[in-house]
Amino acid sequence: GFKQRQLQEKLESRHREAIKQAKRLEELRRELKALEEPLKKEVFEVRTKLELEIREEAKFVAQVNQLRKDLHAAEHELKEVRERKNTLTDSLVNVMADYEKRKEHRLAEIADLLGENNIASASGKASVSKEPPKPSFDGF
Repeated sequence: GFKQRQLQEKLESRHREAIKQAKRLEELRRELKALEEPLKKEVFEVRTKLELEIREEAKFVAQVNQLRKDLHAAEHELKEVRERKNTLTDSLVNVMADYEKRKEHRLAEIADLLGENNIASASGKASVSKEPPKPSFDGF
């Protein structure tokens, strides 16, 4: 009777509710799928772009590292060249000073030979020794 009908109505009500929920779930699945497709496409596009940028970044990192290595090598070479240049500059100064000393000595010898040493002494210049110079540089 009555209880059985109530139970039947309750079952039918729950059945209708279950059908409604099933339809709603199916509708939500379709909406999610509709949202997923563009998202999947966008994620794929962004990942593809990201991979390209990662490769580009790696290329530039390698380039920067090579430039740093080249810079370090060039700085080392520059230091060595400057050291050689300074040594050569010092050597040139020494050669020129030696030349000037020899020139002064020879001019004094010539002045002595010409008898002008007295004039040089009278003007305040000291007499130069009559030792012959050591012949190591005859240039200029």
